[in-house]
Amino acid sequence: MSIRRLPEDVINRIAAGEVVERPASALKELVENAIDAQSTRILIRLLKGGLDGIEVIDNGIGIPADEMRLALERHATSKLPDNDAIEAVTTLGFRGEALPSIASVARLTLESRTADSDSGWKIIVDNGHFEKEGIAPLPKGTRIKVDSLFARIPARRKFMRSAKSEYMACHDVVRRLAMTRPDIAFSLEHDGRRIFSLNGGESRQRRVAALIDRTLKDNSVAVEYQRDQMQLEGVASLPTFHRGLADHQYLFVNGRPVKDRLLIGSVRAAYHDLLAKDRHPVLALFLTLPNSDVDINVHPAKGEVRFRDSQAVRSLIVGALRESLDLSGFRSAQPADVQAMGKWQKSSELAAPSKAVPSHESRQSLSDSGLLFKSRTIEAPKATSIPTPQGTASDLWSAATKSPLPPMGRNSATDSSEQSDFPLGLARGQIAATYIIAESKDGLVIVDQHAAHERLVMERMRRALQNGQVTSQRLLMPDVVEMDEVSCDLFEQRQDEFAAMGLETERFGHEAILVRATPAMLGNCEVKAMIKDLAAEIAAYDQSLLLKEKFDHIVATMACHGSVRAGRLLSIAEMNALLREMEITPHSGQCNHGRPTWVKLGHKDIEKLFGRS
Repeated sequence: MSIRRLPEDVINRIAAGEVVERPASALKELVENAIDAQSTRILIRLLKGGLDGIEVIDNGIGIPADEMRLALERHATSKLPDNDAIEAVTTLGFRGEALPSIASVARLTLESRTADSDSGWKIIVDNGHFEKEGIAPLPKGTRIKVDSLFARIPARRKFMRSAKSEYMACHDVVRRLAMTRPDIAFSLEHDGRRIFSLNGGESRQRRVAALIDRTLKDNSVAVEYQRDQMQLEGVASLPTFHRGLADHQYLFVNGRPVKDRLLIGSVRAAYHDLLAKDRHPVLALFLTLPNSDVDINVHPAKGEVRFRDSQAVRSLIVGALRESLDLSGFRSAQPADVQAMGKWQKSSELAAPSKAVPSHESRQSLSDSGLLFKSRTIEAPKATSIPTPQGTASDLWSAATKSPLPPMGRNSATDSSEQSDFPLGLARGQIAATYIIAESKDGLVIVDQHAAHERLVMERMRRALQNGQVTSQRLLMPDVVEMDEVSCDLFEQRQDEFAAMGLETERFGHEAILVRATPAMLGNCEVKAMIKDLAAEIAAYDQSLLLKEKFDHIVATMACHGSVRAGRLLSIAEMNALLREMEITPHSGQCNHGRPTWVKLGHKDIEKLFGRS
């Protein structure tokens, strides 16, 4: 078979397959063109998810009538510099493929008018064939209509998803582009219904919250970080404000929306010890760096990039996010879950007691359901101590017990002034030997004692390791932990690293590990469970994580086994010592798995429960 040149229309359709995969792809190119045209207002209209129609109207600089035909030819563009240096491109588009590619697989109507023209001009192209052109009445700017996308290419059309799915993809495209330019007003309509309308001139934080989740504003931290010529800014959620999917992570490089594995991996690394493995943060990050340090010409869709120094970019993102989250202190996603609030029982829903004083059985029933609150000061257990990162916790707690707080029910002036000084309030008691109840100036605080102490132990342990202040506690009798041979092999390879953390072990036969000492800061930890969990962590993450990430996983696992458990009775002094430690410890608003360590019921929330407001 001899070699031959392909017909022009076939070439255009092949090119269109790379640029226009679905309605969202075509929409992305058209909106990017509108942004590059220096528009301040952009209106997008969709029919049936873009399958039946896409319309983009802007008030940009427009296209001169004598250049409109050229704009519909492949590789014709006004966006490349005179020296044709792609690395110097500052616009979103530059290939000159979008319009001809779309026109080859749909009916495209292009109308445009420049500021110095008396009227606009219109050209219609139907699936690659010029149809007609002429004068068009319209204000300054450009209007592009795309009808019946892939209608004449059944093989492509049948691979399109439902109208709802295609609409969701289009919505995501507009949302990402609208985030990049808060100075531009965006409006989106679908099947005649207004989806959103955004004013121009907004702050980036306001625009991001409006497009992702309005509650993000109160449950996020601002990211502003610069290193050399690289700059990162944006909004990142608190670890306790997360989702089951990574669909609310928006990443931008030099104003261009991208989906890059390096950036996604960097975000995961920054949150890895703050979230459970199956949860994902909500964020929008905008990375700016010299054009010479990034290659945007990787794929026709321009959704992928390559960095000259990928490790520097990763380090910047991880460092910026960690520093921003560190500054969040003990913050946790608030308010408490609305559905959980709705489960509070009203007095009318409870069966009226037959006697003024409940019987033993009814008191036990109320206690089991969590409705009976025992108002008493609990003495600290004498036989055990709560472990903290600086030796055992008896030092911390014993210091606190020297000046016991007033018992629950006292309402002195001193008590009131002390409340105002502590964000997490003063402890009043304990529920189910698991949750600390504290009263603050503006509401009621409920703390999960195990989750909170787990985070405190981890942060203290991390600092101690970094400062070389870890000490070991020798076991009176070495503990033998039996595991399968593969797990023992993996564990044995990391013995030196564990020893630096105060965990001294050695191989004991083919299927056992002998533990001689544990980190002193963990106190009386569950040795066997901790060793097995560490072995599981090594097996799951040893090859995929960087050294620091592996280190943090190990510390998190140790901290979990060295923290105070649910079911442990605490004294009022111990509870307050825990609250004060939380207030000065970074990330204490969430446990090592991303769950909140505390929630607050404001006075208004409590009043609503009793129908007082």
